[in-house]
Amino acid sequence: MDALIRFILNGQPEETGEPGDTTLLQYLRGTRCLRGAKEGCGTGHCGACSVLIDGQLRRSCVTKLKAVEGRSVETIENQARDGLLSDIQRSFLDAGAVQCGFCTPGMVMATKALLLKNANPSEEEIREGLKHNYCRCTGYVKILQAVRLAAARIRGEDPDPESFRTGESTTVVTGRGQDVPPLKGTAVGRSVWDVDGPAKVTGTLKFCDDLDPADLGEESMLWGAFVWAPAPRARILSLDVTQAEKAPGVVRVLTWKDVPGVNKFGNWTPEQPVFCRDEVRFLGDHPALVVADSDRHAREAARLVKVEYQALDDGIYSMEQGYRRESFIVHTGRQAGDVESARKREDLVRVRVSKDIDPQEHACMEPESAIGLYRDGRVTLYACTQAPFEVRRNLAAVLALPEERIRVVATPLGGGFGSKCDSTVEAPAAVAGYVCRRPVKITLNRYESLIAGTKRHGYHTDYEVGFTRDGKFEYLDCRMFSDGGPYECESYGTLMTGCLMSGGPYEVKNLRVEGSAVRTNNLLGGAFRGYGINQAAISIETALDMAAEKLGLDPFELRRRNAVRAGSYSVGGERLEHSVGLLDTIDQCELRLRQALREYQGKYPQGSRVLGWG
Repeated sequence: MDALIRFILNGQPEETGEPGDTTLLQYLRGTRCLRGAKEGCGTGHCGACSVLIDGQLRRSCVTKLKAVEGRSVETIENQARDGLLSDIQRSFLDAGAVQCGFCTPGMVMATKALLLKNANPSEEEIREGLKHNYCRCTGYVKILQAVRLAAARIRGEDPDPESFRTGESTTVVTGRGQDVPPLKGTAVGRSVWDVDGPAKVTGTLKFCDDLDPADLGEESMLWGAFVWAPAPRARILSLDVTQAEKAPGVVRVLTWKDVPGVNKFGNWTPEQPVFCRDEVRFLGDHPALVVADSDRHAREAARLVKVEYQALDDGIYSMEQGYRRESFIVHTGRQAGDVESARKREDLVRVRVSKDIDPQEHACMEPESAIGLYRDGRVTLYACTQAPFEVRRNLAAVLALPEERIRVVATPLGGGFGSKCDSTVEAPAAVAGYVCRRPVKITLNRYESLIAGTKRHGYHTDYEVGFTRDGKFEYLDCRMFSDGGPYECESYGTLMTGCLMSGGPYEVKNLRVEGSAVRTNNLLGGAFRGYGINQAAISIETALDMAAEKLGLDPFELRRRNAVRAGSYSVGGERLEHSVGLLDTIDQCELRLRQALREYQGKYPQGSRVLGWG
């Protein structure tokens, strides 16, 4: 046993014999059940685990327990007193600075650390104080407002929260603001708090990885850790789990043989193995899951599983390579009018655009997590999913159970943005809970999330667009390719949406669109805000800007001349009957851009910087 470590935790003496190389975050969440601090990255980058140590902001996921010997540690659980929120917590709610809530406890602690040193920080000083705390939901504008509001309150002022929402100068109102009660009745015309906002700012809202056995009505829980693919394209020759099964705390090692029903999952077309049997097709595949009495024991034992494999040289790692080999998840297209005749016209102005658009990681603050539980003949799955009904339908086949014997509980999402529309850990967790007859939790770390989770599809687009001299769309000839990875996931839906929006919100008489979602051995492509439209928009809007320059037209005017209206047909062939607000939108965009340009030019000398505005 290690020497006892003594420190102060939230004002009370603390003594522990835990190993000194345990991280402070592991101790807080695992031993002390203080789960307000979150593990978003595990490498000290995201700030979700922020605590104060002797009044200084520290990231507990990279702070060893032995480093707090004789020091004072303060966590989010110490901020609200006697049932009342602190000024900082209340300010985050009043300013609307809370969305998913996963990063919020860390943000509150970072704000406290800043305001302890400086009760009247400038915006630059606020940005500096929060620079190690990431948020993927808010865009930080409301967070900056919340810190300013909290600072004013701590200074003893009594500002009107609305003045911080609107950015106007603060005004003093009489009487201290009281905590807003839970929302009841109508909210139209008044500012209200997020319904579970108080739980988010106090760190008491339970995300999937925060759930413990008592939350599930159970006495204990097991943890699962994957054995990952040894190569992106390989044949599995043998799988030796002997040493892993003998490791401390291990209850069972699951493989494809343990799946009760169909060994495939996927919310659109089930293709991805729950556990790989003969081969792996990308780095996020897994041939086995080690189930143990703790996350540490499961991960240690997973490293003992021996996978003998043969790397295969027929892998596909580019869209061009996949297209040549006709390796398609889906290949589709549409024609309308007569593109070939339009292309022959010599009086047209033509532009050509080719774009390579890289894949994009969602970087949700909360990594994927799920808990499978079997009780009284029913399977319950707790998961941070955006698609509970699709997951339930899929699990019925995997578990060989009727849907009415499966329940999927969608836990609060610490960010989703489309990445949690697809399944990652849901099926393995459900199988593990069913087979082991005990709750089994699987939570990915950040590295695992990066290799197993879906990305915004990488795209390649080739556009040729013809305009008449007066700036009217004459034809669109377009090919777009997306990198779907080895399994379908949301590739079908996102490609179809991209094709439908390939011509943007504009009228096109003659069009030819070809779309291919290419099957590769790269990471999985899936849903991401915009769902395939963004990649198409980059290409078509670039083409319009190039055409405006060639035609000598204002870019806004060119868009007005081609904008869809009531009665227009979209690129997909749908007639737009009512309420097409594009012209009003273009007008507002132009107004805002010209206003921003005037402000920008007044602030910076001509030619000193370039303004990018979306």
